[in-house]
Amino acid sequence: QPEGFDNEINFSLRKGEILGVAGLMGAGRTEIMRAIFGVDKHNGGTITVNGSVLNCKKPEDAIKAGIAFITENRKSEGLILDFSIGS
Repeated sequence: QPEGFDNEINFSLRKGEILGVAGLMGAGRTEIMRAIFGVDKHNGGTITVNGSVLNCKKPEDAIKAGIAFITENRKSEGLILDFSIGS
């Protein structure tokens, strides 16, 4: 769970599926995705990918696990300048 977020969140994806998260401003959609992707700290819960628990402490961990995040603020948060094009 993202810090300050009290609701339980569950979803499952199968190979090839893409998850989109929508909601009104202030509903927590950005906080949830930033915590899953390793941008922000979370205070509980688990992410399981292919039967293994994943703990993304930074975006690079999520990317290596095959998780992508398209931020709503692409100009300031959408570039990963430390990665090569091949990454």
